Amino acid sequence: MSKKIILILAIAGAGLLFFALLFYKNVFLDRAPSFENRKFATILHTIEKGDNFIKVSNDLKEKDLINSSFWLESYFLITGRWKNIKVGAYDLPYGSTTVQVAGIISRGEIKTEKITILPGWSLMDVAKYCEDKGFFSQEEFFEVAGNPIKGTFAWWKPKEKEATTTIEASIFERVVRDFNFLSQINASSSPLLNANDLEGYLFPDTYEVDYPVTPEKLIRMALINFQKKVSLDLQKDNFRETIIMASLLEKEVRSYEDKQIVAGILWKRIKGGWPLQVDSTINYAMGDAGASLSLDDLWLESTYNTYRNKGLPPGPICNPGLESIKAAVYYQNSSYWYYLSAKNGKTIFSKTFSQHIVAKAKYLR
Repeated sequence: MSKKIILILAIAGAGLLFFALLFYKNVFLDRAPSFENRKFATILHTIEKGDNFIKVSNDLKEKDLINSSFWLESYFLITGRWKNIKVGAYDLPYGSTTVQVAGIISRGEIKTEKITILPGWSLMDVAKYCEDKGFFSQEEFFEVAGNPIKGTFAWWKPKEKEATTTIEASIFERVVRDFNFLSQINASSSPLLNANDLEGYLFPDTYEVDYPVTPEKLIRMALINFQKKVSLDLQKDNFRETIIMASLLEKEVRSYEDKQIVAGILWKRIKGGWPLQVDSTINYAMGDAGASLSLDDLWLESTYNTYRNKGLPPGPICNPGLESIKAAVYYQNSSYWYYLSAKNGKTIFSKTFSQHIVAKAKYLR
């Protein structure tokens, strides 16, 4: 081997070693400008669909999240991780090394928000909760869930029908078309779909929703969860009625055993042609779950008033948990016709109306 070739190889080797040292220093050791003089320790950065790794590197450099776009690009090319860059919003920390930032966006550690839907919450409760958290407004939520029927919620001011029919229907169809358990609703819904079509099906749970949180993301996640958690053996004939009954049980009774007995009472009242007389249905119509009802309230003109109307209300009054759904299906027959919830939460059952009156005087005074 000639001295010239040896010299070339030596220079090339020294060059590779020098590059390797610089690569290690800039990618693994050096940190971007620290956040000591910044208002926040992190910054929200969004990678859009179609952004290649060069654009991503340049964008990160502009925000001082990395020291050099060149070294990030080099890292992506050498490791092949440019293929793993995930689209989404990231909460990226200032003062990180290049490899730390590269790891976050190639692992897809997208910023998420935790949203908890409690058993017994109505769509109105979900909308208010998300508005209070700053995710989106109540109006934006109901644009996806479907605007409530006029008179369902006392606080709701319906929009003009002509301005909403086409838009709401198309959004609703996009959200629910993949869920078999909503087929009964989808088939029977009027042209102007409304929020009562989704009431009862947003499964109570804690969800991690990718940022930015949108009504459609949350609703779709809750429906997928409902599909997973509510087994097919519970989705029998008249499943819509089961969910309506489960929503009444969720608002009225605490324990599973009591829910089973109350379900038996309410199914028996329906079969016997009795009005259900469930106070929670009126609370739902009034838009105030915690209100104490007056005698005048019992005559409220609403399809949800189970004092004036026999049978189940036209839709669920909340989103019930799995326990309530099971109780509505596997209900317990008994000799009782009446029940009430004492102030301590205990359910008191009575066989006759006279016994019920005595129980009300004893436990509700």
